[in-house]
Amino acid sequence: MPVAAGLLDPGDHNVVAAAAKTQAAMIITENLKDFPAGILSDLNMEAKSADAFIADTIALDDTRDVAAIRRMREWFSSRFDRDSQPDDSVIRF
Repeated sequence: MPVAAGLLDPGDHNVVAAAAKTQAAMIITENLKDFPAGILSDLNMEAKSADAFIADTIALDDTRDVAAIRRMREWFSSRFDRDSQPDDSVIRF
């Protein structure tokens, strides 16, 4: 993807290509340095950490925050073996 040519890691081109194809406004990643704002802004996208994304989501509609976190927790629990995670790594309700 020519517009992503400036990315540090050529392996990230597929991430930007998928985001562009789906017209995503945001890429959620913990590798923010790999997705410079200058490159993403040309595509009307931005990169955010998972924590920032969750905080922004909760701030948008605080009446749905607990339900949204509960759904994220359920997804996380279904994807990863709970016994391998430290007790403080999963939000509990």
